[in-house]
Order: sequence, then C-alpha cells, then structure tokens
Amino acid sequence: MYIDGCFWHACPDHLHMPKANAAWWVAKIDMIKARDASINA
Repeated sequence: MYIDGCFWHACPDHLHMPKANAAWWVAKIDMIKARDASINA
C-alpha cells in the first residue's frame, strides 16, 4: 500500500507531529525526508 500526504512528507504547513512516541516519529519523518531528497536529486 502506498500512502502519500503532508504528514509523511513533512509539509511545513500541515505537519503536526504526534506527542506519543515523539522521538520515534521524528526519526521516521527525518528518514522519509532524506529518502525524498535522494529520489529528487
């Protein structure tokens, strides 16, 4: 399944990080942002 949207790609206008398990979510979103940058390069 492919999920796309503001949350997963850290849209600065719409991203609201979850408070529960925050460190895990920050790492996950950072990984996705790095992957996006690599794909777009």
